[in-house]
Amino acid sequence: GSANLLLLDEREDADWGGSEQLVQVNRAFKTLWQVCCAKPADDVKRLSITELLWDALQKWLHGVPLQDIWIGEDNILVFWALIPLWPHYLDHLEAKQATEEKGRFQEICNWVLWPNDPLIESSYGLIGNLDIEDGEDISLKFLFSEKRFQWVITPATKQRYLQYRVGKVAEAQAEVEDPNGEHPGLLLVINRESPLQDLCQQLGISGYTPCPINLIGGISVHFHGVDGAAEDGIDEGGPWREAIPLMLAELTSPKHGLFQLREDGEIRTVEPLWCAANLVPDYQAQYELCGMLIGMALVYQAYAPAHFSRCFLKHLLGQKRSIDDVPALADQMKQVRAAGDTLEMLCLTFSVDDSMTGQTAELTLGGADKEVTSKNVDSYLQMRSNWELEKRFEHAMPYVLKGLHCIVPPDVLEAFSQIVSPEELDVLLAGNGINITDWQEYTEYSGFEEDPIIIQRFWEIVEGFTAQEREDLWTFISGSKGVPPGGFGNLTNADGEGVRFTIQNAYSSPDHLPVAHTCSYQLDLPAYETAEALAMKLRLAMAHHQGFGLA
Repeated sequence: GSANLLLLDEREDADWGGSEQLVQVNRAFKTLWQVCCAKPADDVKRLSITELLWDALQKWLHGVPLQDIWIGEDNILVFWALIPLWPHYLDHLEAKQATEEKGRFQEICNWVLWPNDPLIESSYGLIGNLDIEDGEDISLKFLFSEKRFQWVITPATKQRYLQYRVGKVAEAQAEVEDPNGEHPGLLLVINRESPLQDLCQQLGISGYTPCPINLIGGISVHFHGVDGAAEDGIDEGGPWREAIPLMLAELTSPKHGLFQLREDGEIRTVEPLWCAANLVPDYQAQYELCGMLIGMALVYQAYAPAHFSRCFLKHLLGQKRSIDDVPALADQMKQVRAAGDTLEMLCLTFSVDDSMTGQTAELTLGGADKEVTSKNVDSYLQMRSNWELEKRFEHAMPYVLKGLHCIVPPDVLEAFSQIVSPEELDVLLAGNGINITDWQEYTEYSGFEEDPIIIQRFWEIVEGFTAQEREDLWTFISGSKGVPPGGFGNLTNADGEGVRFTIQNAYSSPDHLPVAHTCSYQLDLPAYETAEALAMKLRLAMAHHQGFGLA
């Protein structure tokens, strides 16, 4: 009775923010839920109590300020104590198609799992604490294993979970290798003129070094410039965000011979070139290096310079492929099936030709001389589908996965593959596009008086930039073209802590260029007198965005 009255009161107009009130509400929820569970599912009283519970829960979800979720234990207590109710509440929202309420629950749940706020200590995160025993009502394992609830966890939180799992493996390895706690990690020296030179040896690629190298325990990057001199720059994330795209850009360039361009609908993507084994002598080592870089991009939040094809992404995840994963193949098969009596006019054979390299792959022995006819067309379509989805990746995937497993252990990758879609993986690897409104919302300012004119001019200039110029500006600021899944509010430093992009008053001469601190996402702006001067200096800085120590 008292619990019922309390929730009726809360549903109407009470304040849900006070600590004592929250404790009372928590007790009321628990009491009523115990009453509900003791009654048959179709009991009228149970149905009325359940409806009251859902209304009260909705009031709490909309009433509690997001920034207060982690202030004091009582707010955490409410979310935590209500764990037995959440699966039923989510089913209730699904049945009602309550999009707004589902979005609010998703927002709060991900905030509890990973409160990405610079003011909140990272130790508060429950990203690991929710990974508890199998069968727990709403643990991460439960949300990940139940298909109907996987929408709750955002790609950004899934990436944090991957980083957490990799970090745990790294800690365990470090304890075995050095019980004294000194873990310097690996130092990579990258030459800008030839970023792939010596990397195979430094990273322990098969055939290049006699001993395996631990790549999970942390890696630092030092750049050497055109003249061979070391650049200024402490690796707290910035050099990594520049190094990974630089190396992947060279590896995935069609000119390099390992990858080719494909059209996935309206998006141009890259994937392994099926005849690379005939073109690149050490293709195995270079694909292994590519797998390592993909793993680093995932773990270190450094973004690839291109999108990978959906079929290749599914191979990385070990997910089943289908014809729909290759849009061009689906269209070709429709054309072949629709050809009917005119099939022979298409001049098809049981082979695939690459016009750029002159290479030919036979779908069956002697396939280049075997014409496709109405009698064998079904066999051709089956062989062609299998080749497009599977066989053309066979030369590359063992080596790509070998390299990827050096960064993301197989069991961790398998668990991650069960919770992430190819579309989400694409965002995690290539980043989001730049949304100016989102960028402004998550920007902080330091050293300026109230409403400085230079800040207004900065955003007006950014609005006037082309999409490519905005991408170049962000690359100059961050070292990487990509924006984290979920936008600028999910920026993190090298330790995985939430940070904000900051525009800092440079207190320097207007003759100087803007200075970027890529590790901390900070842009130092001198007090340029005109908008034209600011735009010119930004473009000059963007044109020289590779390198450290520029001022």
